[in-house]
Amino acid sequence: MPLSSERWKARLNLARESFLHLSSEEVAYIAGIIDGEGSIGIYDITTNKKGKRWHSVLVRITIANTCKDLFEWLIPRLPGCRVYWQAQTRKPNHRMCGRLTLDGTKGIALCERLIPYLNIKRKQAEIAVRFYSEGNWTPGTRVSKEEWGRREALRQEFAEVMSKRTDRPLAGRMIH
Repeated sequence: MPLSSERWKARLNLARESFLHLSSEEVAYIAGIIDGEGSIGIYDITTNKKGKRWHSVLVRITIANTCKDLFEWLIPRLPGCRVYWQAQTRKPNHRMCGRLTLDGTKGIALCERLIPYLNIKRKQAEIAVRFYSEGNWTPGTRVSKEEWGRREALRQEFAEVMSKRTDRPLAGRMIH
C-alpha cells in the first residue's frame, strides 16, 4: 500500500522529534564522526515483494568503525539505527568492524540536524535533504517524468560533489 504524503510527513516529523534530545555538543560530535568515519548516500533500492518489483530511493547514513565503545555511545542517541559486525576474514590481524546504518526518514531527519556541524559531507547532506523536501511526490506511488528529471538533476549534482572528494562512500548503487 502506498504511503500517503501526509503519513510520510508525519513519519518524518516523528523522526525529527527522535533527535531533539541531542545536545548541540552531541550533534557536533556525531557530525565529526560522520565527516571522518561515515558516509551519506542516496541509494536506489529494488525489492521483490509478493511477486511484484518495487523500486524506491532512500537516504542512508553509514558509520564504520572498529571501536565498540563508539557504537555503545551512538546507539542510544540514534534511535532506529542498525549495527552490523563483520570479521575481516582475509586478514587475520584485522579487528571486527562495526557498521551503523540509519535509513529513510531517520536519515533525513539526522541530516537536517547535522548540516550546520558538517564540514566534509555537508553538501551531500544538503542534497539528500533537498531530494525529499523539494519533490512533489508521494512515497510508494508512480513518479512523474518531471519528478524523475528533478531526481536525475540532484543525482548528477551528488555525483559531481562525490567526484571532487578524495574520500569515497561505501559501495552502493547511486540513484538513476
